[in-house]
Amino acid sequence: MKLHTFATTLFSLILLACLSVACDPCTGCSSGCENGGVCADGDCACDAEYAGPCCQYGINERHAGEYTTNDSIGRIASYVVTVETQTDPKELLIKNLGNLGIDIIAMVDTMRPDFFTIPQQDFDFGDYLQIEGHGQLTYETNTDPNLSSTSKSLSINCTLYDVQGAPSQPFSLLLDK
Repeated sequence: MKLHTFATTLFSLILLACLSVACDPCTGCSSGCENGGVCADGDCACDAEYAGPCCQYGINERHAGEYTTNDSIGRIASYVVTVETQTDPKELLIKNLGNLGIDIIAMVDTMRPDFFTIPQQDFDFGDYLQIEGHGQLTYETNTDPNLSSTSKSLSINCTLYDVQGAPSQPFSLLLDK
């Protein structure tokens, strides 16, 4: 009887210690996997919408920031486009597209998180009422040994549709961060 009580008490103490000290075997993530991630072979395996050692980042966060371009729709001008994350970890808000004050929603591809689509959406800009397209985030590492930086660029390809639903000439933007 004493042996049974001792074994039960020992098991309870071990279980309690595991629960209070976070027995997550993920070596790169001491706080445990977040956002539905599961520890597998010592690393967090993230849901498709999240990334990072602990699945702490939405896949949209890699795109966020201010980008500058010299391209515009039908004219040349240097301006800033802001990319913001949204509550949905796949969703982006691209502000001031084409230096026209147009804000559009883009959806990050969960299978290829550097790519995004711009689903057809309505906006009010003169003769044009709809836009759709796609884009890609690219990284370029500086090879100069005196400079250790990585730059980001967004390339965006879109088509505007007029009030009759006819597509205009497609346009492309290259945005640098």
